[in-house]
Amino acid sequence: MDLPIRVMHPGMSRCESGRLSNISLGGALLVSPLDSSIGSRLQVSISRSAGAISYDCVIDAYLVRRSGAVMGVEWAEFAPIDVIDLVRAAPYDHSEAVAA
Repeated sequence: MDLPIRVMHPGMSRCESGRLSNISLGGALLVSPLDSSIGSRLQVSISRSAGAISYDCVIDAYLVRRSGAVMGVEWAEFAPIDVIDLVRAAPYDHSEAVAA
């Protein structure tokens, strides 16, 4: 998966662009230069389209891991509806299943 996103730190009014690299019902792997510390509350904005309508969904999350620009987040609410839709729409990568 490789989707453009915006990562926002609402408490400090900071925002950076990034990429959604992997997603699950419990969290996601993001790549973004946003400077934030472990435990920070973030908002992840993902552009979506439904037919002719485009919109941004904003999902609250907590930063749980970080290595350089790679960030592991956990959703503030388990399996928000927009995440469920993204997980269902994501193509299944058979190479990952074989590697496991």
